[in-house]
Amino acid sequence: MIASQAHTLVDLGSTHFHRSDYQQAIDCYGQALTLAYELDDRFMLARALGSLATVHCALGRYGEAIQGHQQALEVWRDLNDQLGEVINLYNLGLAYQRQGCYQEASNAQQQSLALCRELDDQYGVVYALNALGEISCHQGQHEQAESYLQQALQVSCSLGARSLEPVALTRLADVYGQQHRTGEATTHYKRALAICRETGSPDGEADALIGTSHILVATGQITQAQACLTTALTLARQTRDPYQQARALQGLATACHAGGQHDQAGQHEQQARDIHTALGITLPATTYTQPLGSPTPGKQAPSRNERRTETCRKFHQDFKEDSVRLVVVARESYMTVR
Repeated sequence: MIASQAHTLVDLGSTHFHRSDYQQAIDCYGQALTLAYELDDRFMLARALGSLATVHCALGRYGEAIQGHQQALEVWRDLNDQLGEVINLYNLGLAYQRQGCYQEASNAQQQSLALCRELDDQYGVVYALNALGEISCHQGQHEQAESYLQQALQVSCSLGARSLEPVALTRLADVYGQQHRTGEATTHYKRALAICRETGSPDGEADALIGTSHILVATGQITQAQACLTTALTLARQTRDPYQQARALQGLATACHAGGQHDQAGQHEQQARDIHTALGITLPATTYTQPLGSPTPGKQAPSRNERRTETCRKFHQDFKEDSVRLVVVARESYMTVR
């Protein structure tokens, strides 16, 4: 009876999690964790630990998320439960990635990918490949990133899993943007946006809109970029995703500087900085743009063409220095069925 109650609490917690009701999810998972300890139920212990860690990651508490996933991973391995192990490896990799620990993230995702292939878990293969592609993108390994993401897209299409395609499409667009392949980047962002709107994915839509805004700023379409970013910020606030909020605010700061709205840009920069500080993330100083139209003492103010050139340079730099981008994808087979 008590064991059944613990499983019910985890399932209820998952429902709250998918609704972004994070405190309610924490309460449910915490109660399930207490019952697991009382019953010495190792399976429930691993499940509750991993679920709690997932909520911590969503809230930007990456240290707690990493610790929780590591504890859950040890239990899954003690139980010789490879499915639990592979899912916790994936989630552990995401937490490391959001914290900017790319080598640790890559190690976890490589282990996850190997286990998924061993278990013939094709959905897990897609998740791991997408994560590895994004990690490689942040490390400037463009060819490797494109290879991972093209594989992920191919497997997603073969599964008929349309909702999985936008992640690979958006990350591929990021890679193309870093390589100045603007046309290909735009095409992939548009494809990702269309699928996200069709399948009802606000996280994915915000992600693709932020990427699209980079292209628009680089091509001088400032008003359109600001519209994309404003929509992305609204979506990120609706889903209570602090990371996406910070990304949208950074993008708005860059767009406002490019449009000569330097005071407004400064406000967006400060809001983004405050979120990063709350998340415990330290970014390069260049992440927060300086007013492109404000001359330094003793220097002549740059011309309009010089400012636009600098904006384009900053756009390509942002692709390398922007905060970690990802869409948190819930593994339904684990969070609700298991």
